[in-house]
Amino acid sequence: MLKDALLNSLVKEMLIVKRLSTKISPEFAEFRPKEGVRSNIELCRYLCTADTSILGFWLKTDDRDFKTYFTALSASTHHLTLAEIPAAMDTQIELAKTLFASIKEEDLSTMQVHLPWDPSNSFNLMQGIIDTGIKWMTAYKLQLFLNIKMNSTEVLNTGDAWRKTEIEALAS
Repeated sequence: MLKDALLNSLVKEMLIVKRLSTKISPEFAEFRPKEGVRSNIELCRYLCTADTSILGFWLKTDDRDFKTYFTALSASTHHLTLAEIPAAMDTQIELAKTLFASIKEEDLSTMQVHLPWDPSNSFNLMQGIIDTGIKWMTAYKLQLFLNIKMNSTEVLNTGDAWRKTEIEALAS
């Protein structure tokens, strides 16, 4: 029950990101509000792994080196174009479903995890999912939303950031 609620929340964030990525005009793919901040395409690429990266790390049983693991994930999205982002988000949705299928409901409260950069601070898996995947997706999704509002002729409103998940059919 809690597991399904967490998964549904993550998937909704991914669907919103997927839709928002279709609102970026190609000429604004490299837009960044200022130096040192991710561009629109960099945000989209990051969001193609942000939701599942830490959960995948926590659930894997082989090599436990996070830097190696995350570097490989980042490399897998580095080449993506704006047109490829929606399909990459679909892939991440399927990965999230697969990862969650491997979690037992009781794992949410009994499995202890920690952030790779802070092994001294452990917490249960449910808190970890909320504090990483859900919060990371929400925060970076809003950054993407605001970037699009700043540099697009596309009219976006609050609903585009929180509830609109469907990609409109292209006009014939």
